Amino acid sequence: DNGLANNNVISINGKKDTILFSTLGGGASIYNLKRPKEFITLSIEKGLTSNYVYNSFIDSKERLWFCTDGGGVACKENDSIQHCHDKSDTLFSQIFYSATEDIRGRIWLASADKGVYVYDGKKFNIINEMNGLRTNSIRSIVRTIDGRIVLVSNEGIDIYDTKDETFEYWGEDDKVAYQEPNLNASATSSQGNIWIGTQEGIIILSPSTDSTVQREPNLQIT
Repeated sequence: DNGLANNNVISINGKKDTILFSTLGGGASIYNLKRPKEFITLSIEKGLTSNYVYNSFIDSKERLWFCTDGGGVACKENDSIQHCHDKSDTLFSQIFYSATEDIRGRIWLASADKGVYVYDGKKFNIINEMNGLRTNSIRSIVRTIDGRIVLVSNEGIDIYDTKDETFEYWGEDDKVAYQEPNLNASATSSQGNIWIGTQEGIIILSPSTDSTVQREPNLQIT
């Protein structure tokens, strides 16, 4: 035992010198590369809403966001941990899988069952099946290099343009639907490609900003 909150690590994220380890059962561990061998653990005992953390994220203001199972979302700013909702509020999802930040500084939080919550610094707005999202169950969420938001589900891939607030849909015709994407198994490469891990292999998506370019996602089965 060298300080990690729990051996069941489900995702790893980070920024600069800070690495975040999300665990199922022990909360989240923070590791600073400038202080090797020193873990800081956040759990229910330290103010988290749940010890089952699917994903942790550091935003541009150095706030830490924790997407949990059963405890919704928690945000750590400086030494204070805030719960982003009341657990008795049944209208707010209790299960969140993933988080990212758009070019306007808004935090996007993907829930398991009620769509995507967008926090603008004052309030949460919801994007769901009622206003354009293909499904309310989102497996992972990432940002493209040009600032669009990629929402991955088993039904396919929804790409949201934050400038004109429109969706672009990739689905069965594009051979990206029903591939059983894994939780938080997505990333943006320096070339602008979106890599998505699924139970059927890896999807490599090249979302062009030019609508006239033919869409040809590359599915690699391994």
